[in-house]
Amino acid sequence: MAAATGLGHTILGILWMLVAIGTLLVGLRTYLVIQSRKFRWDFVWITLALISAIVAAAFIQVGVNSGLGAHVARLRFSQIWDVFFWFYLTIYAGTISIGFSKFAVIALLLDVYKGSRVAKRRYALWAIGAVFGVTTVLEIFLTAFQCNPLHKLWNLTADGVCPLATAGKAISYVHAGTGAVTDIMLALWPIGIVWNLNTSRYMKVSICLLMGLGIIPGIAALIRVWLLVRLHSSSDPTYESGLFILSAAVEAGLLIIVACIPPLRPLFRQAIRGTTITSTHMTGPVTARSNRQNTIKSHHGDGLVEEDKEAPIIMEHSQVVTTKDGQSLDLHPHPLMSSRHDVTTMKITERLRRCKGRRTSLYMFNFPLLHTVLDTRDAPKFERFYPHSGSRSPNDLLRRATDALDRSTARSGTLMS
Repeated sequence: MAAATGLGHTILGILWMLVAIGTLLVGLRTYLVIQSRKFRWDFVWITLALISAIVAAAFIQVGVNSGLGAHVARLRFSQIWDVFFWFYLTIYAGTISIGFSKFAVIALLLDVYKGSRVAKRRYALWAIGAVFGVTTVLEIFLTAFQCNPLHKLWNLTADGVCPLATAGKAISYVHAGTGAVTDIMLALWPIGIVWNLNTSRYMKVSICLLMGLGIIPGIAALIRVWLLVRLHSSSDPTYESGLFILSAAVEAGLLIIVACIPPLRPLFRQAIRGTTITSTHMTGPVTARSNRQNTIKSHHGDGLVEEDKEAPIIMEHSQVVTTKDGQSLDLHPHPLMSSRHDVTTMKITERLRRCKGRRTSLYMFNFPLLHTVLDTRDAPKFERFYPHSGSRSPNDLLRRATDALDRSTARSGTLMS
């Protein structure tokens, strides 16, 4: 076993830096999963991607010690076959890692698209995953079994034939090209989601840039296509193999990092601000899923943030009441308010939002743990909870709203029936 030469030190330095960062991020995600007790598919896929990447990194380490990345003129004849052996093992493990990372990103996006209205987008994401999954399987199969016997793949002096050599070379280009295209597509995909959110332009741009980091692995995949051309026609294959492995390692490592950053953003915010409850705006990735509060449009003002550490939603609760004429009034928590009030009022709000009939005024009430826009088309039911709201001042409206809230617990059995 020889010391690293040529590109060896560069390969190992970048490789283990990426492995360390990826391990740290996946470790933080594991911590959040344990805390929240919520296991999602994107976490499962990214964990498998990290395990595969660590296996590939171990193969690269041995390959570099054997001469991977060194000029062929500096190696003994037997070392060349050792380099090719570890090179192909790295390709298999690295290809699996890249595939799992893409599945993690797709699972994260699928978690956003819920409901029949976005069925086509979900099908498109499934199609992207299926296409890349098929090319990944073909890449591994055709590369591994292109020669008979198998060891002729890395030992060119061995007796045998390679009937699938042309197919193996072709699928390598297809896999690298497909990887580049899917990386770029998945990086740009969230723009259509984020740009329709009810949040500031700054937040939209920041989330898009965050998810857009996935373009970098796509660029690495495009470079890998170019390096494949050089590798297949090179007179210095051990050196060119090192360049190819370096580009593949960068792509695999960055995919893991990019897939981990959005779910960890709440934790990063907590670390920066030093508290679990902060004054901020809605952060991403944002999804239209699950919780009843999250299905209602939010008003983004200064307030308290309630963070689900693992779920990709952060709800914001401000303490402001906004009236029909645009006036705003700070609303301090009512002394009699309880979580039962909050749940009851949420149910009332959901029922009002589903009402049909003639349109009434638009009012916004923001109570702790209730942050919603009331936009009802049934005036009698609206008046039932907030009497004469259209003709009252903000203070009177506030008083009547809190009185109705205090009575809601006693009346909830009747109102919710």
